[in-house]
Formats: sequence, structure tokens, C-alpha cells
Amino acid sequence: MDDIENTVYLQAEDVTLKLDVENAMKTLPLNECQIVTLHINGELKFREISEIMSISLGTVLWKYQKAIGKLHSIISGGAL
Repeated sequence: MDDIENTVYLQAEDVTLKLDVENAMKTLPLNECQIVTLHINGELKFREISEIMSISLGTVLWKYQKAIGKLHSIISGGAL
């Protein structure tokens, strides 16, 4: 019984985290959201994202780091 309860609890945590991430992503500017999505979900390299979005590699890297920082802050309960 304990194993079943732990499994259900862990799945509930996963769903909660997924919802938190989705909500946090909605707060990002569109280009930051696109970069994070292309890199994480699309598994594209930053250079590929740079070419697709027609922006410099440095800008892609900067915006990605900025977005990840915002997401971390929001999800951990901080303010922007």
C-alpha cells in the first residue's frame, strides 16, 4: 500500500511541477519562450536556434540564460 501511495504522490508532484513550468513559461517574452522551447523540447543546438531565428548566437545564449533564471525564480517561489 505504501508503494502505491508513494507512486501516486510522485506522479502528482510531476503534474504540479509541469503545470508550474507551463505557467512560468507564459510569463516569458515570446522570443525567450521560443528559445527555451526549441532548445529543451526541440533538442536544437543554440547555433541552430540562432540560424532559425536569425539572431546572433551570443543573443540566443544570453536570452536563454536570462529565461532560465526567470523560470527558476518563478518556480522556486521568488518574484521577477
